[in-house]
Amino acid sequence: MGKLLILDSLTVGVVIVNQNEEFTYVNDLANKITGYSIDDLKNINQWFAEAYPDPDQREKIKNNFRNQVKNKKSYNHILKIFDKNNEEKYIEFRIKPLKNGHVMTNIIDVTEKKERQKKIEYLSFHDELTGLYNRHYLQE
Repeated sequence: MGKLLILDSLTVGVVIVNQNEEFTYVNDLANKITGYSIDDLKNINQWFAEAYPDPDQREKIKNNFRNQVKNKKSYNHILKIFDKNNEEKYIEFRIKPLKNGHVMTNIIDVTEKKERQKKIEYLSFHDELTGLYNRHYLQE
């Protein structure tokens, strides 16, 4: 079984960029999560422009990515992106600089988890029937 076939069978999206920040590999699940294939976007600048329409947020995320990669640090974070259909999604990014100057990113869609978290948080401070703040909110 080839290496790429193994990456295609993983339960997380996998994206690999080279030292020039060009996409060299995007597995099927990453394509499904974001809507973008390797034919749609050629480099991470195009990705940042599509996923983060707000220019200030985009620059902050891009600079953080480049600083972490430059320092060869792996890191994880959850960010809200816009997919190819312009739908909001919460994505967990697990970014790992590789020895050859490439960067591998695992992508996990955590949108449902974040929505459940928001609902639980809302219900912990609001009456389910009336929607008004409850005693727990007033105590906080």
